[in-house]
Amino acid sequence: MAVGGGKAAATGGSNADAGLAAMQATVNQAATDLQQLVLQLEGVRSATDIEDLDTRGREAAVYLDRVVAQHEKAATNASSDARAAAVRNRGRLESLERRLRSARRTAAQVSAAADRAALLNGGESRRKGKNQAVVSETLRAAKSQLSSNIDSGLEALKQLKSDHEKMKVVDDTFGGLEKELDTGTSILTRFKSRDFIDRLYIGLALAVYCFVVAWIIYRRLGLHRILTLVRYILDLAYQLCAPLLSLLGGSDDGDGANGDL
Repeated sequence: MAVGGGKAAATGGSNADAGLAAMQATVNQAATDLQQLVLQLEGVRSATDIEDLDTRGREAAVYLDRVVAQHEKAATNASSDARAAAVRNRGRLESLERRLRSARRTAAQVSAAADRAALLNGGESRRKGKNQAVVSETLRAAKSQLSSNIDSGLEALKQLKSDHEKMKVVDDTFGGLEKELDTGTSILTRFKSRDFIDRLYIGLALAVYCFVVAWIIYRRLGLHRILTLVRYILDLAYQLCAPLLSLLGGSDDGDGANGDL
């Protein structure tokens, strides 16, 4: 009996594994179908195709949710690998649902843009004949203005080139003047040093001359005669200046007396 029960349990486990494997295959196929629909919806541009793929995508998402739930329920009491596979299936479903929602939003934006473009194209077709002449005239005026601007730019470029040449000549002239000023500065510096040396030589020569004259006078007259001559000159100067000093002194006395009176 025990052997029979063990065989029955093994047979039940094998059947359960086979059922889980079949469910996993169904989940994989449903996920693959939904992924393909999402890819098609992400790349579609036609409004009719967008509506059809949107409907098919929602149906595929509902079907995948149902088979994933069935697989999760069957894997509740199964092995850890089966439960891990169920968790992965749920994550895969959520990822595909997010992609589907994003693709649906993008498709809705594309459809709305296509509708707006169709409306604008209809309005443009009605206004195209009226605005064509205005556009042509505007383009001709812009072309004329552009040509005028180009001519003005060329003239300005020529003037700039001419001014550049003039500035280059002026720069060369100032460069030559700068060199001449440097040369003149160096010459003046040499002249100043030479003038100082000349003044020094003249001072020395004058000092030597005075010394020679004094020496000759000393040798000719002697010190006593020199002192007598100096005293004579001072007495003569005093005698010449005394009347003038007395006159000035008398004038000052007279003014004082007048002031006392």
